Amino acid sequence: MSAAGSTQAKPVSRHDPHGRARTDPACQGLSNEKTPTVGSGCFCDGGRHSGLARPFWSGLQGHSLRRVGRQSACMRRGRNGYHGRHGRFHHLPHSTHLAAWIPRQRACIDSLNLPTLVQVKLGARQRHLRWLAAVAFALLCAVAGAAEHAATASEPSLTEQLAEARLQLQRTQQRHASALTEQPLREASPMQSDRQRLQDWLLDLQRERVERLEELALLQATAKSAAAADPIVESLQTPPPYPVSAVDALRDELDSVQEKLLAAQASQRANQTELQNLNAQLKARAALARRTAEPSLSPLKEPDANRAHAEQEIASLLQQIAEAEIALVSLDLRRLGLEMAALRTRSTDLQSVLERVLPHQQLSAAELATQQTHARADGERLAEEISRLVKRQGEHRAERERLASHGGAPSRQALVMALMVKTDEATIKGLEHLRMLSNVSGDVWERRSILLNSTDQAQRRRAVEALTELKTKLADLRSLARNRQDLLSAEIRAQRARVENLAGGARERGPEEALLALLLQQSATDERTELAAARLQRQLSRWLDDQDGLGSRLGNGRLAWLLDSLAGVATSIWHQELLVAEDVTEVDGRQVTVKYGVTVGKSLGLVATFVLGYWLLAWLSRFVQRQLVARFKVSDAHASMVQRWSMIGLSIALLLLTLNLARIPLSMFAFAGGALAIGVGFGAQTVLKNFISGLILLFERKIRVGDIVELGSITGHVTSIDLRAATVLGFNGVEALIPNANFIEHQVINWTYSNRLVRREFRLGVAYGTNLVQLQSLLLAAAAAHSHVASDPAPEFFLEDFGQSALDVALVYWVELDDQMNSRRVGSELRQDIYARLAEAGISLPFPQHDVHLHTA
Repeated sequence: MSAAGSTQAKPVSRHDPHGRARTDPACQGLSNEKTPTVGSGCFCDGGRHSGLARPFWSGLQGHSLRRVGRQSACMRRGRNGYHGRHGRFHHLPHSTHLAAWIPRQRACIDSLNLPTLVQVKLGARQRHLRWLAAVAFALLCAVAGAAEHAATASEPSLTEQLAEARLQLQRTQQRHASALTEQPLREASPMQSDRQRLQDWLLDLQRERVERLEELALLQATAKSAAAADPIVESLQTPPPYPVSAVDALRDELDSVQEKLLAAQASQRANQTELQNLNAQLKARAALARRTAEPSLSPLKEPDANRAHAEQEIASLLQQIAEAEIALVSLDLRRLGLEMAALRTRSTDLQSVLERVLPHQQLSAAELATQQTHARADGERLAEEISRLVKRQGEHRAERERLASHGGAPSRQALVMALMVKTDEATIKGLEHLRMLSNVSGDVWERRSILLNSTDQAQRRRAVEALTELKTKLADLRSLARNRQDLLSAEIRAQRARVENLAGGARERGPEEALLALLLQQSATDERTELAAARLQRQLSRWLDDQDGLGSRLGNGRLAWLLDSLAGVATSIWHQELLVAEDVTEVDGRQVTVKYGVTVGKSLGLVATFVLGYWLLAWLSRFVQRQLVARFKVSDAHASMVQRWSMIGLSIALLLLTLNLARIPLSMFAFAGGALAIGVGFGAQTVLKNFISGLILLFERKIRVGDIVELGSITGHVTSIDLRAATVLGFNGVEALIPNANFIEHQVINWTYSNRLVRREFRLGVAYGTNLVQLQSLLLAAAAAHSHVASDPAPEFFLEDFGQSALDVALVYWVELDDQMNSRRVGSELRQDIYARLAEAGISLPFPQHDVHLHTA
């Protein structure tokens, strides 16, 4: 123990779980410190608390700390007394070097668990200073935490960490060997077995930590040299042009680096999540270790004391294991950080080299021939493989037919043989796809040569279109291969389980194992197809992406390339197929179905043809209308109706003609016609009814343009009859639009249906004593003198009645109705003429009068 006020302190001794004393490295540094006015002290077992020194906070009020804790706070009760563990506390100095001392003293402060075990006993007159001491201790812990954070920020070097890890591993191995040596030769209890297992686990973790530190040191040492020696980059340091094979290798390397970087980022996120979980686990295990380390308030018997000691050791081992796991994950994160930094640097370097060499790549004729030769060689090898599979399939098919010839229900062997034939066929189909890819590779390289070397924009555009179409087909092929692999996975699992569960001999297992081998071969073929299609698709994507950069230096420059690309896009849109029309024709007595593709260009041409034809027909119909009015003296109303209905018929004929020219059969509109009929039946009943009524009026001609009709309260001339409604100009000058169906469904009076003569009557009264013969001749002469009164039938004179004041006579005459004649005006003019003639003849028109006779008695 160190004396109070001494400038040096001996290393504090700690006892391991087996009773052997060892030097605590957390306190060992005190022996080498030379700081003025340092006070240090320890509280050890045996009850002798010697060397008490003035702590650093005693200067606050000039009082010393008389006693810290109790014997139970720093000792563990054993079988024969106090021995083993002890607590310690080092008083800190009164100096400006406090921050340098705190990191080494914190371990001793925490080990004593001061908030629960330290009792600060001051004098009776100074009890109010307890709160002040507690505040000072809280400040000490805060300063200690800040200093520890500052110390952790400057982590030791990798070499120091490796040396510390090796030293820690050596100590753990020594303790492990000592524990195995001192273990009594008796059956181990479950708790001892758990402790042994945890010790082995901790030893493995520490070994792994040393290995990972060595790998990390090796990674740091080889990072720069690996980055400096790059054969791919060195091969592209020559002046341009550069072969496309070297550029493709550079691109492959760049893709690989980027994929590795993405995988490292995913691993980093997973390790960070694991580190958070391990930190939470460490807190829980540290709390468990503190709880098990707290002394019991009552003395324990030997079995309970041994159990408590074992529980403390297990809790301590669990805490150390959690710390070791955190250290391993931290090393993984550090390694991933180094790898990601190296990958980012390499990716940046490769990208810069690629941007430099990409505009200057060149595909020579020799290299093109080499690539095509390789493609042909691959195709020949696949052809040989296909021929072998076809031969094997023939053998399996013959065996299947032999087994089927026995008759009866098919056996399992026959079913397996049928499945083998089917599997051979699927494998051959996959190899055919691979062979197709090999054959296509030669054409692809040919088109790439055109893209890189040709200055003909049209030729390059066709090459781009072909490569784009092939890229789409490759995507479909990859999807098909993946789907087949998914289906095969289930079949392979089922077949493998059937083989494993089969208890028969070689005769029963042989066909099943052969079928499993064929399924695995088919799966491998599909995987080869998917990988080959993916590689070729990736190459096509690269080559197509290069066209923006190559277009600026070939031909007429970027503008010509852009215009040619736009022309290509317009052409592809023009030939885009919207639908496929089928037509059935008869050839040599047989019905042949012919398919016609309806493209965007054909549809636009059809619309343009119909619009142009409609315009010509409209001009022609208007010309005919004018000729009918001018030469044939047809009324405007009749000519307009003829023009309108003729345009309807000609438009329908024009539509049928354009569909025939575009080779679009009417049968493709059958479904649309049915849907239209249903829609008309529900939503267009009124429109259809009026349309049909207009057709009936047109063909029956019961009502024509120019007729005078009376429908309800409307009387007037029919000026037009359209598809939906007719227009009637009333005698009051108001035009009425009457739906055509009203002329069919309601009572209509047509004043001019059979002839245009209408009878009119004129009534008047003359005085008694008038010469009726003279009156008759006068009225008939007046009617005959009017130009609008018809002579046939001739006007007639009638004596209607002997009225109270006059003789009632009537003149009946006929007038011909037309658009220019008003019967009301005719009647007015006739009355004026008759009135003048009556006045000239001296015939009076008496007013109503009554004679009154008075008789007196």
